[in-house]
Order: sequence, then structure tokens, then C-alpha cells
Amino acid sequence: MPDWGLGRYELIAAEVEPAARRVVSMAAPLEGRQVLDVACGTGNAALLAAEAGASVTGLDQAPRLIEVARERAAAEGLDVSFMVGDALQIELPDESFDVVFSVFGVIFAPDPE
Repeated sequence: MPDWGLGRYELIAAEVEPAARRVVSMAAPLEGRQVLDVACGTGNAALLAAEAGASVTGLDQAPRLIEVARERAAAEGLDVSFMVGDALQIELPDESFDVVFSVFGVIFAPDPE
């Protein structure tokens, strides 16, 4: 599995932000809902969902990208929980979320379905 925390993924994240906007808009309405963003990277979709009023958890395997996402949330004054973890072994209770999405990250899972 590649380490997405290497290099400057932030540059790619900025380019793919329109896709995150589309995914979040398709999940609307989000206000008051519990949302999990799997393979959240630098937090594009997670932050947008939080702006829409959701209670959001972002999960990614790259610790550095999680730190970038936390910094972005703090800078924007958004309360988002970010955690390092494996998309195939999410250590959260079943049925914890109303909405689960992944903008691009799920395509890299060994079994995307």
C-alpha cells in the first residue's frame, strides 16, 4: 500500500476538491447527521460535510495527512474528529454513522466492494 503521506499530496488534494464537493452534495442533507469520510486524506470532504452541519469523523492511513486535515479544521474553526486507521478494519462501533463516503480512497482498497 503506498504511503500517501510522502511528498506533497496537498497539491493533488486541491485539484480534486471539486470531486469532494460533488460527493458531499450528493449526500445532502447532512445537518445533524453522523458522517464518516473513509480515506479522507487532507480532509476535503470531511470539512465540507462539517460546514454543512454534520458531525464528522475522517479516517485515513497516513498520519501526516491526518495532521494536515486537523490543521485545516482548526484554521476553519470546524469541529471534526480525525483518526489514523485502516479502511478495511475500522475500529468504530457498527451503525455509528448515518452516512459513509469515500471520494477516491476506496478505489485503492484490495476489495473496493
